Amino acid sequence: MEIIFKNVAVDFGDLKMMLHFKSDTVLAITVTEINTQSINITEIIDIKIVVQRPMLLLLFWNDAIGNIITQIHDYEKGVIHSNWISTSGVLITLTGSLKPIDCWKIPILLMPWVC
Repeated sequence: MEIIFKNVAVDFGDLKMMLHFKSDTVLAITVTEINTQSINITEIIDIKIVVQRPMLLLLFWNDAIGNIITQIHDYEKGVIHSNWISTSGVLITLTGSLKPIDCWKIPILLMPWVC
């Protein structure tokens, strides 16, 4: 049985968000805090997921304004690495923590672990 985390809390320090995997190709990202200010902004995006090994995923997508985002989700170590390339070519890199909230079965991901 293959599982992916359905809801994941992400903390980059000054930027906090919740990731909600609607499927293996659709992700809702809700930004919940920026610089200690609570906010609630959600964007639903189409994503690609590449399994590197069990509990290590590479995700990539374009956001609504054309930025290119790639992320490494290491669920074994609880670490997320994120790279944003803006439409003007500026690169922003962040490393933070991720904490799975619950799980969901998605057969395509070949992840042989359960929650």
